[in-house]
Amino acid sequence: MTELRNALVVDDHPTNRLLASALLKKMGWTVMEAESGNTALTLAAEQPFRLVLLDISMPGLSGEETCAGLRSIAASP
Repeated sequence: MTELRNALVVDDHPTNRLLASALLKKMGWTVMEAESGNTALTLAAEQPFRLVLLDISMPGLSGEETCAGLRSIAASP
């Protein structure tokens, strides 16, 4: 069975997303990006992620609020 190696990078700064995504891709991960907490929650509701790199300080939903939402999505059947 193939290990699920997909990651979600969440950051409102495009350069940070680009750098984190490039590093993860180089390590063999499939990467999706989100520029906001709301976008991250939408993506997470559509598919599970093995790894989430999350900026804590973002406009709109903070990283902490986004994390709580991601945990809620992961816990639901």
